[in-house]
Amino acid sequence: LVKSAALRPMITATTGGAGNVPISLTEDAVSGATSILAIIAPLAIVVMLVLGVILLTWLWARPQDESMPAGSEPAQVEAPVKPA
Repeated sequence: LVKSAALRPMITATTGGAGNVPISLTEDAVSGATSILAIIAPLAIVVMLVLGVILLTWLWARPQDESMPAGSEPAQVEAPVKPA
């Protein structure tokens, strides 16, 4: 606001008022973009956090041995019997 209040008289004086419209349109565009980013940025952060938790959960829960399908139990190996 202070920058705008300081620039507007200078632009009016140097351009005879013709520069006020482009400056006003630029200010409106920047203001609109900032408002949209203020809504989108927090939503994007929440989405990235959820995806990160899902990815970490998937990495933690997947089997360590790639040949063993998820949810299957490893084969039980019996100890060899010593002959008497």
